[in-house]
Amino acid sequence: ELIPEFYYLPEMFVNSNGYCLGDRDDGVPVCDVELPAWAKKPEDFVRINRM
Repeated sequence: ELIPEFYYLPEMFVNSNGYCLGDRDDGVPVCDVELPAWAKKPEDFVRINRM
């Protein structure tokens, strides 16, 4: 079950303020949410999940 914001707020997937969220175990910095391959941008993810 997902919180409601997953279905209407694509901005929640983008680190628009550039906050430092640390690094992953492989050294890659954590920035925006990694979306599935079928969602090219956050708006696609929200639109498809609302279907």
